[in-house]
Amino acid sequence: MTARRASMIAICALVISWQPDPSAYVLLNRLWPNGNVAMQLQLGTSGTLMDGFPSWGASAGDALAVWNQYTDRVDMIGIQNSTAPTGSLNGQNNVFFSSTVYGMDWDANALAITISWTVGSTVREADVIFNNRLSWNSYRGPNRQPLFDFHRVALHEFGHVLGLGHPNESGQNVVALMNSRVSDLDGLAADDIAGARALYGTSINNGTVAFPPRNDVVDFRNQLETYYRNVLRRGSVTSFVDMEGEVVWGAEYARYYANGCDHATSVARVLSAIDGNSSSVCASAAPGDVRSAPRNFVLDFFFQLQAKYRDGLRRPPVSTVVDTEGVAVWLLEYLRYRVNGCGHADAAQKVFLQLDGRGVQPLCEGTTPPAPTPGSATLTGRWRGVITSAPQSPLEMVLTQTGNQVTGTFAMTGFGNGQTDPAAPGRIDAGRNFEIRFKLQQFSDFIFRGTLAADGASASGGVFQSGFNGDPFTMTRQ
Repeated sequence: MTARRASMIAICALVISWQPDPSAYVLLNRLWPNGNVAMQLQLGTSGTLMDGFPSWGASAGDALAVWNQYTDRVDMIGIQNSTAPTGSLNGQNNVFFSSTVYGMDWDANALAITISWTVGSTVREADVIFNNRLSWNSYRGPNRQPLFDFHRVALHEFGHVLGLGHPNESGQNVVALMNSRVSDLDGLAADDIAGARALYGTSINNGTVAFPPRNDVVDFRNQLETYYRNVLRRGSVTSFVDMEGEVVWGAEYARYYANGCDHATSVARVLSAIDGNSSSVCASAAPGDVRSAPRNFVLDFFFQLQAKYRDGLRRPPVSTVVDTEGVAVWLLEYLRYRVNGCGHADAAQKVFLQLDGRGVQPLCEGTTPPAPTPGSATLTGRWRGVITSAPQSPLEMVLTQTGNQVTGTFAMTGFGNGQTDPAAPGRIDAGRNFEIRFKLQQFSDFIFRGTLAADGASASGGVFQSGFNGDPFTMTRQ
């Protein structure tokens, strides 16, 4: 890296040879301002490529879109067939093939190069040049050297444009497309995605829920491993998902669910992201407490993630003392505290207090909707009612309301007995609107969403899950 007056130039090259280099992303300490980054795609014509893209520009545009799904504060916008002038420090982010690097010879092993100019830590320009002395196509699967895959190399170079470096050149031993040597990996790995989110993660102010940096979540997961081993005295179990996969993809599932996606969509989008595809969140998050997935949903996701790693990625088993249910429950509980205003240390402490049997801890200040005012109607008491689509199965609840949290038990003829989930108590707001989830067994939940009458004598609304989809219910205080 060489100083150039008020600017700084950084050069990152991807090289040809590769040896298996089986930890975390590397940041180059430079960022783009929030907003769009126009990338001038000036790659010429190609004819239809092996993976079906009609041109180099189309393949590059897709690579940009893959990164954009993880960079909520910045979008790289591909300008197809751009006629912008090419050159260093010209105010344009040029992407093109060339036989030289602005007049300098290519290194013998270099496939492509990214040159960035910064002022302080702010990026002002980034050019990506591909070595046109090599043979190129765009394809998936194993590296077919000496025919190189333009798409995976473009993904790598656009990672440099964002501000990611080479993990394997910083003493790290991690699976990542951002490693300095081309490999059989043809899409972003968990480490790459974590790096992008660390640089340009979401902002809660724009309606999208912000999730904590990867290093915080990894630290919590390590603490959880220690707690299970030393306090709970749990023995080793086998998992096909390593700790990094649990952290990155568990957070991605929670992010999709918190931002409006249902369970099936959240799972599908995570599994698709593992395959290197791009997806956006489903909706902007509503103000107030951040939406958390029910425990049975989270556990189902982690079982599907295990299957994906075992059958799809062919990952070998690894040893851990935290079983799949423990990861599902406590990792997502940590994330629930974090996205509701708690710092890393507070969130971890609240989880371990729960593990010590001290009950669900309050969320952090400034994130909880106002509770009903003292003296107003309350859900505390015994309730009886019926779901209109199941009149032959009367229901009964015994509830306790403390502030805006609701706990209790549930019984329904023909369905059994249950109680509120200790990790996710029910909620009621100042408008007397409530949501209470009762857990009957591992994969059987009932969610009641409704409104308490102003006099506190009755409540009504809809019931969801366990075969119900908003079916109306009514109940009265006994």
